[in-house]
Amino acid sequence: MENLLVGDKIFNGHNYETIYGFAHLDKTTSREFLKVYHSSMAYDEDAPLEVTADHLVKVNGKYVPANSITVGDTLEMAHGDVATVTKVATVTKVGLYAPLTSSGSLVVNNVKVSAYVSLQEGVPGNVLLQGGSNILGQHTFIPVSYTH
Repeated sequence: MENLLVGDKIFNGHNYETIYGFAHLDKTTSREFLKVYHSSMAYDEDAPLEVTADHLVKVNGKYVPANSITVGDTLEMAHGDVATVTKVATVTKVGLYAPLTSSGSLVVNNVKVSAYVSLQEGVPGNVLLQGGSNILGQHTFIPVSYTH
């Protein structure tokens, strides 16, 4: 991820499309990530999905925040097949990257994910995407005010 640039092509699960921007691009921030291990990891060198807790991942057929993933859930893989979650762990890593594509989807370590994050912390059902569609429009950034 750290080597991606605007204009690069990235696989979205169906085809390759152009990165038109980044929701996050910070090579120095340290943050806790979830490491999601799954049944499609054939070899020890296969990488688990590493994702922030609020990032949206296609789980059990719908996009949900990664912090709601549990052992036994199914992940949609790069070519539409599914894999079962076998373990979820945490790790602290440096760097935040969220490339934006026209479809709003991309594949990370062979797992289909969204380019977007949950809008409400700790509420798995309230997310930016509903049914896999971006309700705000994929080429428009709208200022959001969040208060408690």
